[in-house]
This record gives sequence, structure tokens and C-alpha cells, in this order.
Amino acid sequence: MAKIEESCGIRASYMVMAESSLYSINDDISRDILGKIVAMKHEIGLHIDPCKCGNEPIEEKIDSACNKLENLIRTRVQTVSFHRPPETSLKGPPMIGNRVNAYSKKLQEWYMSDSSGRWRDGEPLPKLLKPVKPLLQLLIHPIWWGDEHMSAQERLRVFCLEESQGKPPNYSKVLRKNIIETIGVEFECAE
Repeated sequence: MAKIEESCGIRASYMVMAESSLYSINDDISRDILGKIVAMKHEIGLHIDPCKCGNEPIEEKIDSACNKLENLIRTRVQTVSFHRPPETSLKGPPMIGNRVNAYSKKLQEWYMSDSSGRWRDGEPLPKLLKPVKPLLQLLIHPIWWGDEHMSAQERLRVFCLEESQGKPPNYSKVLRKNIIETIGVEFECAE
């Protein structure tokens, strides 16, 4: 996706979790991908689950997670986006912890998302052809897209099965649990 955007002259922001049960930003593949995205002049931002901050102030958790990312990408993380944000986080202040808040009031004025494998506000193309505001925040999760249409549950089932091939017997069960916990969509992943 980053290559396509670069070829079209589009600069995008890729939000990454510093801590995830689905991937590690410290493994070789992740470091390589992040490096390529930065080299294409896209932004790497922090994607953080505010519900997993415990009693630690959100700003401290953001700073800690941004420091981890910055050490890998060798550039400052300027933007923060919340994973499955609570209603209280939507249309918030412009900055959080000295970084741009992707869920600020201004950036939420015209917002489209494909969360859970569906466009929340209907087909986006007609809206993109007739902009209603000068600034659009378009949230796209690449996992939901492929050569053929699938429901969110089917797409996750196929992903789980493909990722589990050649892995230990319990791998698919652990992967399924982690996906459901992270994404919030129930699906089956039979071995």
C-alpha cells in the first residue's frame, strides 16, 4: 500500500503499536518494513490502546511507546492514534503528550473508516469525488482488502489459517485469541 501511495504522490501516516500480541516492532521483518515506509517519506505514528494503560497516565504511556518506535525508525513520532478509542477520546484536544492527536476535533470533522471490514458511512468513492471539507482522515486497515470480497470473519479465518501453516499445533488457537482480543471480531480458525 505504501508503494502505491508513494507512486501517486500521496504521503500517508502508518500507525503502529509499540506493544502488540500480533507482531513485534523489534523483529527483523517489522524493522525492515518500517524502514521502507520511512524511506518512502510516509509518517510512522503511534497506535495505542488507551484501555491498556492501567493506572499510568496516558501521556507517560505515549512517551514510552513513542521512544521505542523512535529508536527503531530514527525519527520523531509526531502523531498518536487510539486503538478502539473510547467515546471520551473522540473529538479531543489537538495535541496529546506533545504529539498530534489523530482523534482531535479538527481531524475528526471529515473521517471515514473501514473498521471491522466495512465502511462505517457507506461507500467512500462518491464522497471522495465531492469533498465536503478540505481535510479528510481516511482510516484503512489493509487486512480487510484483497482480490475478492470476504466478510470480516472469513478474511480473519483465512489469515489465521495461512499464518498457522507449518507452525506448532496450538499456534492457530493462540493467534485467534490474540486477533479477537486486538481487533474485537469473533471468527473461527479450525486447524
